Amino acid sequence: MPKLLLLLALIICTFSNCRKDTFDRIEMNIEGTWEFTSASQRSYQAFAGHQSIFSHYEGDLIRFEKDKTAYYTESNGDQLEGIWDIRSVDGTDDDGDSVTEYIISIALADQAGGLIHYVWEVQNININHHLRVEESTSDYEYCYELSKR
Repeated sequence: MPKLLLLLALIICTFSNCRKDTFDRIEMNIEGTWEFTSASQRSYQAFAGHQSIFSHYEGDLIRFEKDKTAYYTESNGDQLEGIWDIRSVDGTDDDGDSVTEYIISIALADQAGGLIHYVWEVQNININHHLRVEESTSDYEYCYELSKR
């Protein structure tokens, strides 16, 4: 019985540390400068497909600093500054399996003092420094792809 309890404790510690390690790796991989490589939107209306909106983001850069400062540079040279954060959210998928989602929140102030807020769900980040995120609003679903510079 003590061996079984020891094994159970070891498994729990291993998996909880693994999740923390995964979160730390994702957070560290987010830090740096990213360039938009694709952007699309899809309306929630029936039979609506994704439409490219890349022309609005082409040449735009976003830089995530380690101190949680974010800098957004538009292709025309306009700059926005703000903060960012990443958090993990535990849930279940359609099959009832446990999943962990990673959410990036970005709050930026434009030069006129207006606030722009993004809430991105990380769909994929890979070792080739490509990031795919999705964002949902009341009217549209947005999909952005970025490449690390």
